[in-house]
Amino acid sequence: MQSRSGGRSFWYSVRLVLFVVIGLVLGERASHWDVWIDARYRIFRLLQQALPGSPYVRETAVVLIGDDEYWRELRPYGTRGWGTFIADLLTALDAINPAVIVLDFDWRSPVPSSATSSTQSPPLNNEVGALTAAIEHVSRQRSIVLPQTIERDEDGQYILGRDVLGQIVFGDTGHIVRGYIALPKDMRRIPGQIRIRSGEIVDSLAMAAARARTPNAVDRVFPTREAPFAGYFSRRDFDGRVIAAGDLMRNPSAYRQQIAFNIVIVGGAWHTRAHGQGPTVDAYDTPVGRLDGALIHANYTEAFLDRRVYSSVRHWAAILVETVLIVVVALIFALQRRWMVRLSQLASVFVIACLFAYVMFINFHQFFDPLIPLLAVVAHAVFEQVVEWRSEARHRQRDRSASC
Repeated sequence: MQSRSGGRSFWYSVRLVLFVVIGLVLGERASHWDVWIDARYRIFRLLQQALPGSPYVRETAVVLIGDDEYWRELRPYGTRGWGTFIADLLTALDAINPAVIVLDFDWRSPVPSSATSSTQSPPLNNEVGALTAAIEHVSRQRSIVLPQTIERDEDGQYILGRDVLGQIVFGDTGHIVRGYIALPKDMRRIPGQIRIRSGEIVDSLAMAAARARTPNAVDRVFPTREAPFAGYFSRRDFDGRVIAAGDLMRNPSAYRQQIAFNIVIVGGAWHTRAHGQGPTVDAYDTPVGRLDGALIHANYTEAFLDRRVYSSVRHWAAILVETVLIVVVALIFALQRRWMVRLSQLASVFVIACLFAYVMFINFHQFFDPLIPLLAVVAHAVFEQVVEWRSEARHRQRDRSASC
């Protein structure tokens, strides 16, 4: 009888160690995957809502090119070319004195990177010329952040891609910088810098915008190599600061209060199939719901400037918490036989994990994602229960055989 108990203790200890190791490995890997991303977004949103105070949008406004502009004014459906349209929009913005203008468009060239600029069609060159002239003129008074095309070469390394502005070198009188527009898989994380094959460092669009407004804003909140988590504003929080491009161009002075001395991010929000039909051209799921890309960049920019950023909990601390949770569950199943008591104790484990995440988020501005460790706890609990049921079934079978 003693040997059976000892054998059970040995195999139980082996299972416990395996679950700890597997749980830690999966937790580490899953933190870099987008698994259960919607649930993880909800957890992040709930923690944000628990923050004291009421943060608000301070430094940014967003101008969107929507269905009315895209499907009714721009060619081939309207009479205006895209370069001329954005040039006119820049002129209208310039009249109401923004601090920084950010252009959030994918201007990847329609011709291969190896081709020369002369291979572009005359209409495209005309549009590029109109846009270039407007950028040079407006940048004499204020900073402009242009999108930088980033690609990967055959070795998987980042390189500068070709865009419709080609290799145009703007005059020294302007304040023109570039930032890449690609967004991360995990929208909670602020995109940072990318080192390209030549060794050059390229900022993200939001990082370039924040630097253009406050040069040391990025250094204050990006002290580590790992991308921090950004505090998010919802579309409702941007009410009054999201402006239709057509409305602004028709009456710029009506939007002076929202635009003047602020960072203005210009992006697209038209539907892809027809006016009001199909998905929006540049929209993504975020912790606060689906947002246009320009609004996501605005969130990142606000996070830089307002220091609403959260680093990950230290790696050793996350491992310690996950190990403790799994060991506690093991002890619950080893020491407690009654179902109701087990459930109440498991619920306590969940509460403790959530409280740890809350305390770290509120008091230390560090984010601990409890979802993956709790899933490991659930998996361990289910596995131990199944093992216990099978063991009890074998014992009943032996008792019946012995009685016969």
